Amino acid sequence: MRRRAGPLLPLLLLLLPLLLPSPPPVAAVATAIPAAGADSIQLEEVPDLDDEDSEIGLERRSKEELAPPPEGGDHKELLRQLKTVLHKELQRRKAVSQIEKKGAHLSDVVSGASKVGKAVSKEDKKHKKKKKKKKQKNFFATLWQKLRKILPLWAIILIFSGIGLIFLLLLALLIYCCCCRSKSSRSRMQPPAQSVLYKDLDLTGANRPQFGMINYSLEYDLKKDNLIVTVSNCQDLPKGLDSLDPYVVVSMMSEKDEAAGKTRGTKPKTSKTVRNSGNPVFNFSCVFPVKKKSELKEKIVVFEVFDWDYGIKHDMVARKVVHLRRLGEGLDEILGRTADFSKALRRGLPRDERGPGDICLSLYYAAKNMSLTVSIIECKGVFVAKGRSEEPDLETLPNTFVRLSLRHPQLKREQVKRSKQVSGTRNPYFNQQFVFEVGARDMLETCILRITLVHKTETLRLKRPVGSLKLHAGADPDSLPLLHWRELLQTPNRAVARWHNLITPEAEERNRKIREKEEKRRLQELQEEAEAAAETAAPSGNR
Repeated sequence: MRRRAGPLLPLLLLLLPLLLPSPPPVAAVATAIPAAGADSIQLEEVPDLDDEDSEIGLERRSKEELAPPPEGGDHKELLRQLKTVLHKELQRRKAVSQIEKKGAHLSDVVSGASKVGKAVSKEDKKHKKKKKKKKQKNFFATLWQKLRKILPLWAIILIFSGIGLIFLLLLALLIYCCCCRSKSSRSRMQPPAQSVLYKDLDLTGANRPQFGMINYSLEYDLKKDNLIVTVSNCQDLPKGLDSLDPYVVVSMMSEKDEAAGKTRGTKPKTSKTVRNSGNPVFNFSCVFPVKKKSELKEKIVVFEVFDWDYGIKHDMVARKVVHLRRLGEGLDEILGRTADFSKALRRGLPRDERGPGDICLSLYYAAKNMSLTVSIIECKGVFVAKGRSEEPDLETLPNTFVRLSLRHPQLKREQVKRSKQVSGTRNPYFNQQFVFEVGARDMLETCILRITLVHKTETLRLKRPVGSLKLHAGADPDSLPLLHWRELLQTPNRAVARWHNLITPEAEERNRKIREKEEKRRLQELQEEAEAAAETAAPSGNR
């Protein structure tokens, strides 16, 4: 900021002659007037703001303009000179203020011009958008005019309606393929009733034989509020195996437990095992507490018949679920007295119905082509385990496919096949056939067919095995896999179909360890017998 001369400067100039000893001469004043006039003319023409506004410039100019008056001069002339100098100084300051005002006005003009420029640019953009819209409208209008010149109006309407109809058909087809797969299409995919895949099904299917009868009695003790269940015997149990060692498991649960997915009660009762009998007599009684008589209608009694096997999973032969609500008036007959019942048993399921599930498959050996055809028909009751535990996940619906592998130890090769994936169901239906090159029928004695049901997770798309099954000549004695494989060997050129229980990977590992322990125990027994025989033979040789 420039510093301007204060108001004291004119007063100092007025008092300067009084302080001097004598007034200046006339010649000096005469010489000072033209100099002051020249300086004033230069100030009016080109004012030097940088030098004259400063205190140093004002002092220099005052010294030049006001020379000391000559002795004996006139004081009136000196005052006149001072007035003229002051008048010129005022004019110079007015010129400076006018210049500053003009500069501020120019800055306002510049800011206004920038605002006007922005407004003009906005208007230009709007104008361009309007031009584009007009061009588009003109394009469609010109296109419509050209079509009207080439085709009549009814033809144009017919073409556009055809395009819209095709689009709607494609949309409907997409919705049908993704969301609306009808059940009738699945029933059309199933084989006919006389198909070779089902004619040998002796354990399942509509034409399967009866699974036997169960005779039991019910009694409600009014004094102790207990339900007494007595299983007397079973008749005509299925004899698909070489031997049958049945025992019965009785449990009671509520209708709420059944709705939650449970298949038996929390405290089941197990009878004794009857050896080698298809008509076992149990005479087994068990007691279940029921707090109130009115709660009997909500109870369900479950009978499960198992085949006992040493060291492996026990197969369920048959089962029966009795809803006490369905007894109706017969429910009053068990109050304080015994009522006898005889019911038909149904197909048995795995010990835990929410386990890996069951699989139905068919085996067919073609002697002419020397090939083995494996038909994967369907699975039922498939549940996925929670994490690494064996507890089933009741919320997750599995996305499953079947992996098949045939291994031949002599050829040292493995043939692997895979089925299609069926998503979001516990009862997947596959109905697919897979052909394996085997060679002569004698080669089947050493082949091992492994079937694994695999679940593909939806989050990370991981592949987790749900359950597996091994079919070979060296399977466990009196087991369904061994029976199925023997039927294949004994009946070439004929399809043999059966249901099998899948085994979880954890259960398979446990069974493997049990077999290893059993083999070690047998080897130890054989070694002990050999050592004992050697000890007994040594004394006789010495004699």
